[in-house]
Amino acid sequence: MRKYLSLFCAAAFLAACTSTQLNPDGSPKGELHWPKKVTLDKHKGTFVSLANLANVRAGATRDELYYLLGRPHFSEGFNSREWDYLFYFATPGRGEGGVSSCQLKVLFDYHQIARRFYWKAFNPADGQCPPQKQSPTPKKSSDSDQVPQDAYTYTLDIDTLFAFNSSTLGGDGLESLHYLADQLKNLVRPQGILITGHSDRLGGNAYNQRLSEARAMSVRAYLIGQGLPAAIIAAQGKGESDPVQICPDDSNRAALIACLAPNRRIEVVVNGSNIY
Repeated sequence: MRKYLSLFCAAAFLAACTSTQLNPDGSPKGELHWPKKVTLDKHKGTFVSLANLANVRAGATRDELYYLLGRPHFSEGFNSREWDYLFYFATPGRGEGGVSSCQLKVLFDYHQIARRFYWKAFNPADGQCPPQKQSPTPKKSSDSDQVPQDAYTYTLDIDTLFAFNSSTLGGDGLESLHYLADQLKNLVRPQGILITGHSDRLGGNAYNQRLSEARAMSVRAYLIGQGLPAAIIAAQGKGESDPVQICPDDSNRAALIACLAPNRRIEVVVNGSNIY
């Protein structure tokens, strides 16, 4: 028993040593400590609801933050006055695959009330956290000129959205699709959305064409169900006709399937303004 108690105390001491030192009012005594490795949620962050994030404020209780943001992604030790999150944001053209990641630090006062919030860009390191609204650059135009709309492409991994040979949505990728819908509703003024399904070259051409169309239609139905107007959303399938990666024939079918993974995708092209 004494051995386990010693281990517990050592772990608690280590957690305290690697955390930000705080004053009773929740202000940091020195530099902020930013953890480098997610210790919870399978070492991954989450897509945060933008509406919930807008309601985060100083004076919130731990229960309120837990409801709005979920549990923190880093283990800070028992009864910590510091919570750290890793959040993902859809940022077309920036970040990894159009997704940027940011760390959020919440500091609590002595009574466990949130007092201070700090953001840090994680990927890319020079990103803006959270992404802020950007005003469109003014352009001069005559009555006969038409200002072209911006177009951005979101690429979704089919293998995380659909089971093998299925057009029914499900799996871990559904969280990314839900976040995309949230972005389109709250941060974008879309004028048109085109959803295109793509398959790999395995299987017959006709079958791949039908499956890619059915999957694109499933994504369209999901976005409509999330409140986006059906009139501006179109869906199509291109089957195996537009690969992004060419793989040699391989007697190892598993290796070939893995190599062809980038070709199995859903592309969502959005025309509009105020995209982050």
